[in-house]
Amino acid sequence: MLSLPRARSALLVLAAVSASLAFGSASCGAGSSTASSSDGGPGGDGRPGVDGGHARDGHSGSDAPSGGDAGDPCAVNTGGVSSSTALTAVWANEGGDKVTQDELRATGHGASVLNSVWDGKCIKVFGAQNEVVSFDVVLEAATSKASKVSVTLGNLTGPGGAVIRSAPRATGKLFDWTTTEAELFYVRYLQIKGLSQQAYGTLASWQEATFPRRAQCPGMMQATPDSKPTGAGCAWAQRPVADKFYPDIAVPLELVPTFDVAAASNQSIWADVYIPKTAPPGVYGGLITISENGSVTHKVPVSLRVRNFALPDAPSAKTMLVTSYGDISPRYVGVAYPNPGTPQDMLVQTALKNQRLAAHRHRISLIGDDANQTGTQPGSDYVGVLDGSYFTTTNGYAGPGTATGQDVYSIGTYGSITEGSTQPAFTAAFNGWETWFEANSPKTERFVYLCDEIACSNSTPTLTTQLQWWGAISGVGSKLHTMATQ
Repeated sequence: MLSLPRARSALLVLAAVSASLAFGSASCGAGSSTASSSDGGPGGDGRPGVDGGHARDGHSGSDAPSGGDAGDPCAVNTGGVSSSTALTAVWANEGGDKVTQDELRATGHGASVLNSVWDGKCIKVFGAQNEVVSFDVVLEAATSKASKVSVTLGNLTGPGGAVIRSAPRATGKLFDWTTTEAELFYVRYLQIKGLSQQAYGTLASWQEATFPRRAQCPGMMQATPDSKPTGAGCAWAQRPVADKFYPDIAVPLELVPTFDVAAASNQSIWADVYIPKTAPPGVYGGLITISENGSVTHKVPVSLRVRNFALPDAPSAKTMLVTSYGDISPRYVGVAYPNPGTPQDMLVQTALKNQRLAAHRHRISLIGDDANQTGTQPGSDYVGVLDGSYFTTTNGYAGPGTATGQDVYSIGTYGSITEGSTQPAFTAAFNGWETWFEANSPKTERFVYLCDEIACSNSTPTLTTQLQWWGAISGVGSKLHTMATQ
């Protein structure tokens, strides 16, 4: 048996990542890679937030294609823009650094935001074929509101004229990746109002060191990373990050084609770019165009180096993220279980299907989402998820794992098929499930989710009893793996 702590935030993470899943895509940017860059001085065009010098992105070993790269993307002309702009800085990062909405890091301090993907002038990322890479563009408006802002990313052109497409989609086609490899997202913000009492309760002094430095109490000291910190802790309101708004929810930019950036704040725009398996290795270039009130005010070059190898369709590292019909239904229609066949039910079903597509594109395996799972086999509509037929162009899918089935399946998530069971029913379920998988999806890693947390001891049968029953199975069901979260 594999016993793992349950991540209480899993459901909320998926809900936040997929806040628009019924209508539009959302992304967690999985698989992003970043490139090192050279730090240059202020740019010659004097544009706000564009402080870098000439970027270097020459050939590198086997990555250099026979046809040659399509020039230096970072050297593209970014002139010809309007000087009437309320955006005081435009810069980028790789997305792991969460910039709160009130931060104005680059305005007047362009050199302070140089990082692995941003040299002050150009966004530089790299990735393998069959990988989704990502970056985050930050727009700052220090003194006045920036109105009717729009952002576009053009095609990325590479060796021999090869193109990685970037094309907006109709709002009804946001889960169709057959016409574009790139997606842009308008980032919404979530206010963090305190620490989770369920997770932390009363803080012990050692826990302070587990927080990011920016969130630690003023005056907290720690001699070495392994030493116990000093300090008495502090109230949430005294922490530097208290009640700030963090980038969290990614909404397809097609749904927010224009937006305002309030004075003394910033706005993030997230980009995902899928590198096709067939993309020739080498350097690709594109241009981000930012407009205000209908006039172009900023142009930002993008350089993407495609490495000369491809990631496999089936990820070597397995993942599991819990979602379910009952969890997402209240978020979309306000009811946990609407009547079957109603518009509310159909909307939730659509959201579940879109979640599967979005998760697969980012190499995440969902569990708990098979609402039609029976006592001994998956729901009939889930078979395509396991054999890969769901992840094809028929359903608008293109990207990592095309025609490749999900590699993990949870049977009875959180103990839904074992709670209240008897030993004969328990044994029959194990034998039935393993018989189905051996006949229909033998390569799928499957397990029975025996129980969750307090239910492992407070519900019948207990985890101890279930393990005894499992050990007594003599049929094919004895091959099934089990898992409990405690």
